[in-house]
Amino acid sequence: MSPEIPAKKRIVQFDESIKQSLQNFTAIHGQVVVHVNFISNDWQYSGIRIWPSTYLIAHESDHKSKILNVVNINWYPTYMQLKGPVTPFTLIFEGLPKSCTQFDLVEEIPQAGGFEYLNIKRNQSDIYHIELS
Repeated sequence: MSPEIPAKKRIVQFDESIKQSLQNFTAIHGQVVVHVNFISNDWQYSGIRIWPSTYLIAHESDHKSKILNVVNINWYPTYMQLKGPVTPFTLIFEGLPKSCTQFDLVEEIPQAGGFEYLNIKRNQSDIYHIELS
């Protein structure tokens, strides 16, 4: 098992052209982009995948934004081997209601261990960077 990586050393850089392209896309289409750094201390023996039942859930309403596309992660049921202690991937969702100021990312699955990141404060760009483990 590898030692835990300090938070200051876990920064993963995304290609600037991809960042700019996604920023333009979200501005035009009203979609939400979530860049994820998945942290794992036993990455050599682990895999991840994302279920299509992953949503952004607005706090102020019953609205759920569906996941539309993914980059650098496999869809359920196929696991993807982790690439290192930090594995970056990107999730693209339908837009949130204009009135939304805070939301949760929730992977609703019929087993334990779904991705969950709560209380994300909405920003003007609708592009977010989070860490999951």
